[in-house]
Amino acid sequence: MVVLIPMVLIAKGGGRVLTRGEFSEKRGFNRMDVECRMTFTVNGDATTHTAIARDLSATGLLIATNQDIPVGTRLNVCVTPEQALVPPLEALVEVMRVISPEPGRFELGVMIKEIKPSA
Repeated sequence: MVVLIPMVLIAKGGGRVLTRGEFSEKRGFNRMDVECRMTFTVNGDATTHTAIARDLSATGLLIATNQDIPVGTRLNVCVTPEQALVPPLEALVEVMRVISPEPGRFELGVMIKEIKPSA
């Protein structure tokens, strides 16, 4: 199933709006280099964590966080764009990979499993 994400996001550090088709990418889906505040909860847990969303595509997302979340864990995420041009992205995702670029920092590669309808 292909899921298209109707988002316009601001390019990290540049303030220029990136739209579909402005990328030189060899993946099945284009990725947008973004930096947006976000929150997430581990599926089944009430604790809300803050993070930064980076590298968004139609099928996944890179999450920068201080939480070490195991591969296979499902998260409920809410990504809030810098400018309120579109509503936040709320989705159920699954952690596919975890890297630690430095102690206490983690980058979670997640796959979007379900996009929740906007309120």
